[in-house]
Amino acid sequence: MKFAFQLTEYVVLRLVRRFLFPYSLLLRIGHLVPYFRVNTNQDSAAELVDTYERLVRENCPEVLQRGNLRILEIGAGVTNTVGLLLAERLNCEVDVCDPYVRFHAPGTAEGVKRFAISQGAQQRTKRVSMPDANAYDLILSNSVLEHVENPTLFFGQMKSALREGGRMIHRVDYRDHFFKYPFFFLMFSDVVWNTFLNPGDLYRWRLDDHLESISASGLAPKVTDVITLSSDYTKIQKRMQSRFTSMKHNDVATATIVAC
Repeated sequence: MKFAFQLTEYVVLRLVRRFLFPYSLLLRIGHLVPYFRVNTNQDSAAELVDTYERLVRENCPEVLQRGNLRILEIGAGVTNTVGLLLAERLNCEVDVCDPYVRFHAPGTAEGVKRFAISQGAQQRTKRVSMPDANAYDLILSNSVLEHVENPTLFFGQMKSALREGGRMIHRVDYRDHFFKYPFFFLMFSDVVWNTFLNPGDLYRWRLDDHLESISASGLAPKVTDVITLSSDYTKIQKRMQSRFTSMKHNDVATATIVAC
């Protein structure tokens, strides 16, 4: 009975999200909507940069020793704040890229003021519509890969954007982004999910999918910072769609993928 109630709640709220709350609206009011997670790039820019710096120093510190270090942040969100903080802290050039949201200049100005970003860091940070080829020593993203429709194509494009010896670090959130039920979305067929429940860009990729796509792109992956939610996964394990049953990492909630 408890599970039936939870499933009903999930489906009803997912339908409401799909048909009544476009993402453009949630960007403005998402902090008021139950269970919706506002993008970290907007909400906790300094904490995200702290995490990026830790991951780089733990996994590829040699990149930071390169002369003329250049970084690409993918999925920057509506402001350039994370890129500005990276340029300030690492004294490097940063391109930020997010073709799917409208740039919010007042929000970026607020970030400059809030974090006292220097004029030099502002000049070294620019927003681009497309990454340059063979241009970056480091590519970073946070909660982006789960929204990419064609991961293999994406990794091929990012590989082309890296300089020789460059690295990519992608933090991925494999949970349902809207609800307290992180794995319920694995129970629905692709037809039902995409017709009625998908908010538009949640493709239900698992860690297995991304590792396969990275290898297919000729890159070498390493996985770190894995967090699992086994108890939540157990609730739906026997109800999963066949698409997921052969995968090894379905209980992964978040993980970081480093690729070179």
